[in-house]
Amino acid sequence: MCERAYQHTILVDQISEQIKQNPDVINWIRTTQDVKAPTSITTDTNQDTDTKQGHSWLPKGLVQKLCDHLKETPQFEGMSGRSCTSATERVEEMYESWIATHQKLISQIRGKERWLSVVKSDAELAENSNFSQLEVESRAEQVLSEIEAENESEDESVDAYNRRVFNILFDKFDTTEDVLSRRAMIHLLKNGGKVRLEPRKPRKRKGVQDKPSQAMTLEERLAAN
Repeated sequence: MCERAYQHTILVDQISEQIKQNPDVINWIRTTQDVKAPTSITTDTNQDTDTKQGHSWLPKGLVQKLCDHLKETPQFEGMSGRSCTSATERVEEMYESWIATHQKLISQIRGKERWLSVVKSDAELAENSNFSQLEVESRAEQVLSEIEAENESEDESVDAYNRRVFNILFDKFDTTEDVLSRRAMIHLLKNGGKVRLEPRKPRKRKGVQDKPSQAMTLEERLAAN
């Protein structure tokens, strides 16, 4: 029993090590270092991906092929088919989890890169236009109303709603040339998908000036206390 368990562990380790050396997997990992590149593993046209059991990122049949090859070596001679199946499933589960985590991280990095590139363009747009903050905020309210009217969704969580609004804003920003609309979208992206109204200073009546403050005397300070 202990020997079979040991063989199973060694088989899992060796399959994992060989996957790390697979050219398709290596190329995919290198490609994902560039946050602008696609994140799917590129494989041969005859090497479709396996969508069963969730391991859709590994080249089809790769784990089974490696396992079959190792089974023929003296180290794993006499190993049962059930143990081999268990080992392949274990490896696929490990890589499914790792690749999913990697994909999520890369997606987050790309999202932040895209957000930064859009927000940075606000300074240039502001410099080349003369719209007031009030005009930007007013247009932002209109854009948000348009998105909500066009994309009504029931039973949607707050997080799902925010993600959807952000994706729509990014898409609209890429396809919109109107400067005021682009600045309004940037305003929404910078403020969590909401319109942030800046406080307005009250207008002073003509002829009314602020009185300069005067320092209190010692007697006045004592009386105030």
